[in-house]
Amino acid sequence: SVRRRQRSTAADGGPPQLVLSEVPPSRGRTETSDGRSRWVSAGSGAGNRAGRRATTTRASWAVAATIALALGAFMTACGPPPESPSTPALSAYAWHQLDDPDQAADLVAALTTWAVHGGTKVVVDVSFFADISEIPEPEMREAAYRRAQGALGEVVDAAAALGMEVGVLAGNPNWFSEERFYVMPLVIDAVLDFNDNHSRGVVSFEVDVEPWASGPDWDLRSYLKGLEVLLDHSLGDPGGDVSLGVAVPYWLDEMRNAASPAGEDPFQTLVTLMARLPGSYVTVMDYRDYVDGTGGILESVSREFEIAADSTVDVVVALDLMPGSEPGSTLNGLPWPAVEEAIAAVADRYEGSGRLQAVQLNDISTITQESSYHMGLPPVWLTLGVGGSQAASAAV
Repeated sequence: SVRRRQRSTAADGGPPQLVLSEVPPSRGRTETSDGRSRWVSAGSGAGNRAGRRATTTRASWAVAATIALALGAFMTACGPPPESPSTPALSAYAWHQLDDPDQAADLVAALTTWAVHGGTKVVVDVSFFADISEIPEPEMREAAYRRAQGALGEVVDAAAALGMEVGVLAGNPNWFSEERFYVMPLVIDAVLDFNDNHSRGVVSFEVDVEPWASGPDWDLRSYLKGLEVLLDHSLGDPGGDVSLGVAVPYWLDEMRNAASPAGEDPFQTLVTLMARLPGSYVTVMDYRDYVDGTGGILESVSREFEIAADSTVDVVVALDLMPGSEPGSTLNGLPWPAVEEAIAAVADRYEGSGRLQAVQLNDISTITQESSYHMGLPPVWLTLGVGGSQAASAAV
């Protein structure tokens, strides 16, 4: 787990004081006298994710929160739904930018639909904390920071009312280049600060750097070094309450080169690094458009589970539902019952390994906004080579 840092306190012993200092961009990450990280210039995370622009107004906060609380009370009164032995924990990515009040309100409203679909967790992008750290004026920077922390609190509270957990993620393709190694620890510190000052905290932090998105010449050695730097920052008190994860593509284990020491493949190296931190996990972006057979969802993560089985590191299997994804990589177009079949297939194959932590879907907006994922539609069976839009087109 990521350590929980000690709160800083005012000189008179009063409430914790947020340390926000203006530091020249060239100085990178520094420490205050009490050991807290200062906010400094960091690489922008805005370009890494295209969050959907919500149309909900700021006034929708109250309505969305009320609906979430009411549904939560109803679900509590009815008791938990019967759980199938083939139903793993179910999570979803949310690319809403919480520093935008409209997008934050849209996410709160979406949580109720996600709960109906069986969602037990949502993973929210908080890369914007790096953008906030770039604001040069201290007062404006602190105000933006406080607003973002408040918005995250609204999401956590609404999710808790539905019996749902909240994790966060952050990243940008250049954050694990050597000159940007300091950025991710800044964002982690912002999340730990949130947990220190909120009655309910986030439960996980997922590293989503994805340097391969910048082109074929990405530096694997620098990526692994950046992860090592982050682990060195995060190691500490074993009583920490935020688990650390890292998201990688299913094909990472095929990239054997000089950056993998002792002849190990990158995924083996990654698991070895993550095992240094108790409670850590790896999210494998298993973005395929069919389940069975060579190159399908199940086969594409088989080696990752074999490697994880000899470690203490859990595996989260991520499936893509988003439209417009790379051909062959998305289940988009299948109705929800067919997506459930894919989730169940992953559970049936890998729950016995003891390392499957959850199935994670990309993303919550697709699930809650597209009519094909509304409940009650007939299933379209996933077969070898017929998935995603192909299967949907083949349905009668």
